Amino acid sequence: MNKKSSSHTTMLPVTAFFVRKAEAALAKTANRVADLHFFEQVLVRLKSGEDLSPELAAFKKVDKKVAIESTKTMIKRCKDDLTKGYWDIKSKKITLKVKAEFIEDELVPRYTAQYKVAIKSGEVVIQVETAGVTVEVYTNTKKCKATTEEQVQDQVMKELVLSGMR
Repeated sequence: MNKKSSSHTTMLPVTAFFVRKAEAALAKTANRVADLHFFEQVLVRLKSGEDLSPELAAFKKVDKKVAIESTKTMIKRCKDDLTKGYWDIKSKKITLKVKAEFIEDELVPRYTAQYKVAIKSGEVVIQVETAGVTVEVYTNTKKCKATTEEQVQDQVMKELVLSGMR
C-alpha cells in the first residue's frame, strides 16, 4: 500500500496509527464492494423471475417478495457500510466525519475521514484521505495551547489506546 503522510507536525506514531486504520478500512471496503455487487446481481435475477433457491438455500424458505426485500436490505446495508466506511473509533473524545466519493471504474470509494481529538491542551484534527490504495494523513495542532509536539502526541496516543480498550 502506498503511504504518504504530511502534517504540520511530525507526529509519527499518530500518523502510523491512522495509516494502519485506513489500510484496514480499505481492505474491509474492498470485501464489502464485492458483497454489494453480488447482492445487486441477485436482485436483478430475482426481479427477472429466476428461481435462486437451488443456489441460495435461504431463499428456499421464503417467497419471491420476501427474497427481493431481503436482498434490498442487504444492498442498503452494504451501501451504508461503504458510505460510512470502517473508520469509527469508540471514544467520546474523538469525533468523526466521513465523506465517501464513488468514482466509476475504481474498486473502492475515495474517503476523507476527519477526526477531532479532544485532549488536555486543546483539539487535534487528523484528516485521512484515500485514493485507491494511497493513504495520506494530515495532522493539525493549531488549536492546542502552548505545549510541545511530544506532549500533544502523547495525549493523542493515550486517547487512541484508551479507545481501543472500550
